[in-house]
Amino acid sequence: MTTVKAEQLEIYDPGQPSDLLAMLPMAAGLPGNEAALATQNARGDNANISFRGLASGNTLILLNGRRIAPHP
Repeated sequence: MTTVKAEQLEIYDPGQPSDLLAMLPMAAGLPGNEAALATQNARGDNANISFRGLASGNTLILLNGRRIAPHP
C-alpha cells in the first residue's frame, strides 16, 4: 500500500492523476499502457498503470478511500 499525502501533492503539483501515479517509484509502463488504450478504443479520459510488475487490471487505485473505476 502506498499513501500520497497532501503535502506531497503540493510539492509535485501533477496536472492529472495519471501524472502523479507515473512519478511513484513503483510505477511502470504508463507510456506503454497509453499505447494499449489506443487499441481498445478508449475515450482518452482514462489511463492504466501497472505497479510492481502487476498488470494494470490487477492494480486497485483508491481516491479518498473510494475505488476509481477504469471506465466510468
